[in-house]
Amino acid sequence: MATVAEASGNGGGRTGSGPENEYSRVSVVASALHGTTVPGYVGQLGTDTTADQNYIGQRADVTSTAALANTDWAKTD
Repeated sequence: MATVAEASGNGGGRTGSGPENEYSRVSVVASALHGTTVPGYVGQLGTDTTADQNYIGQRADVTSTAALANTDWAKTD
């Protein structure tokens, strides 16, 4: 059996490599998600409890700075 090193930068259990991002379940819940909460990473799932809507974190403007903003949420169905 081969051993494959974790190289994605998402953690993977290696000490000092940061948290492992979760892409399969909602990881943030807020009463007004879009416009108030900044996604932690592209692909983060969130739920807006006021609008009863799910969102995914994605970059709205690819020419902007590297940091995500509170408007970088897109509705999911």
